[in-house]
Amino acid sequence: MNNSTTQQLDINNHEPPCSQLVPTLFTVVLSIVSLAAFIGNILVIATFRKTPTLRTSTNYYLVNMAISDLFCGCFNWPLYATEGMLTSRVFITEPLASVVCKLGMYFRGISQVVSVLSLVLIAVDRYVAIVFPLKITMLRRKRIRLALSLLTWIIPVASGLPYYLYTKIVKMNDQA
Repeated sequence: MNNSTTQQLDINNHEPPCSQLVPTLFTVVLSIVSLAAFIGNILVIATFRKTPTLRTSTNYYLVNMAISDLFCGCFNWPLYATEGMLTSRVFITEPLASVVCKLGMYFRGISQVVSVLSLVLIAVDRYVAIVFPLKITMLRRKRIRLALSLLTWIIPVASGLPYYLYTKIVKMNDQA
């Protein structure tokens, strides 16, 4: 019996063997999801605009959420896909790096809060429709729906602005 091996182990290489596969797979999957989200949200918005019978109060809030998702898919996901393609996390140099990093976090926060507030408005709208089915409420008026949708954008933009303005980017290991 011979118990020997011819495979050598390189102890100086600290990267696992799948180090290139994971970022590539991440980028491909994120790109596919981003494209699907972009197309789906565009279809939701286009269908809402073209079909007058779909202009219900619930659908106004769904379109508001679709715009928020489209915003996130157009601005945040390409940054993540680019970051996933590169082995180094630093792909933009200073001073642009700190601005892009802060803007990415700020836009993601805005999109998340708008989506949550839109879901709250949908829940309130459905509650009113079930509890008061025969009454025409203020929430069903177009001006009120548009004002509430605008408010779902004003709240996260205003509340997140101090976070954007006063967050400092810290360098780690001589990287931005």
